[in-house]
Amino acid sequence: MRKLTVKETAWLKIFHLLFVGAWLGGQMSLILIQHIKYNLALPEHQYGILASVKAIDDIVVVGGAVGCLLTGLVYSLVTPWGFFKFRWVGVKWISTILLILFGTFFLGPWLNEMTQISANEYALALMNRQYLYDEKMNMIWGSLQFGVNIFLVIISVLKPWKRQKNQMEQLIKA
Repeated sequence: MRKLTVKETAWLKIFHLLFVGAWLGGQMSLILIQHIKYNLALPEHQYGILASVKAIDDIVVVGGAVGCLLTGLVYSLVTPWGFFKFRWVGVKWISTILLILFGTFFLGPWLNEMTQISANEYALALMNRQYLYDEKMNMIWGSLQFGVNIFLVIISVLKPWKRQKNQMEQLIKA
């Protein structure tokens, strides 16, 4: 497969960073809105707030995550970074896939269930045990997922781990 030119690589990086921004910004918005939603409006308005949160999740967070995955795939296929040549790239790949799977099978369904319960019960949703459980899980695990994503940005910039071969050479020289 052909390698990208410098200009093509720059455009790929731009798109990747835009998707990262969407994913992180969407996650930050979800956490913030869920933390302050009880101060935003009356309990009867919970469905409207959650419908907005669900739209942010479905469009911004999911779009950003899928965009990161796809641009990361292109990065790994057509640049020298590869998939597992560098430990930090491997960590990003494994983490990104796990984050997307966790969001798909846990965070998304918890948010969808909260939205459905609030659509049916309005203010009474705030006394529904399943709603409260979903809300708690979403806040805990959504915040943790956001933290992992911040960590991925940090290792993308710092590139903390060298190639395995370089580490072995340094040990032999010492």
